[in-house]
Amino acid sequence: MKSSGFNLRSWSSNCKEIRALAEKDNALEMNTNLGILGIRWQTDSDVFSIKKLTGHNPDHRVTKRYVTKVVSRKPEWDEPLADIQTKKWEEIISDVVASTDIMINRKYFTDHTKSTDVHKLHVFVDASPKAYGAAVYLRQDRQTSLVISKTRVAPLKEMKLPRLERMAALIGSRLIRFVSHALKDKINITKHVLWSDIHIVIHWIRSEKRLPRFVANRIKEINEFPCDVKYCPINENPTDLITRGISAESLMKSDIWWLGPT
Repeated sequence: MKSSGFNLRSWSSNCKEIRALAEKDNALEMNTNLGILGIRWQTDSDVFSIKKLTGHNPDHRVTKRYVTKVVSRKPEWDEPLADIQTKKWEEIISDVVASTDIMINRKYFTDHTKSTDVHKLHVFVDASPKAYGAAVYLRQDRQTSLVISKTRVAPLKEMKLPRLERMAALIGSRLIRFVSHALKDKINITKHVLWSDIHIVIHWIRSEKRLPRFVANRIKEINEFPCDVKYCPINENPTDLITRGISAESLMKSDIWWLGPT
């Protein structure tokens, strides 16, 4: 209970026998008007009621600030946040400030390239319980550059990791198709490769067996745009950074993110 935020200090009940036992053990909650899941429970009369609205002054001028304050029932605007909230805020604002130092070259490559040069597109996909996404890289000879990436937050309803990895592969397929169509009249793209660090995803894409409809529909869309499908180790998958999180400062210095794996 404690690990879930429920600190058991006393017992309350609408049953007289249980209240008597709790009182005998000095564990009776004396307050008979308790807050339960956002509502009030009066244990003596065993009735529920809506929690009284606090902070509302009917004579106060109605402003956006005032409405937000009352509806959300936040702490007072000038009241210091708890230590854990303050620490989290400092981490967020520090990351935001650090992100402003990231510089991204407009050109993909520093060396001069011609429209006839051979180029390849590589898309890496990955998923974690928190997010799933993909990143597309353009390669020309020994030069590589990040072109585009996309990340989505994992659904609130918990999903098994292989299913999230499959959704990541779908995002990756759509993303590399988008990039290929956008660049096809500008550069010569001869190959498309989709990389995953999960073998079962690769098996699904390559499989010719009958699959469940949900899986089959997504695999069909992935295969509509032909890509070589290959396996890459987790430590060489750049999208591992965006699905598991990375600070702006670390991202700025990450060669695998900006240039892809060696």
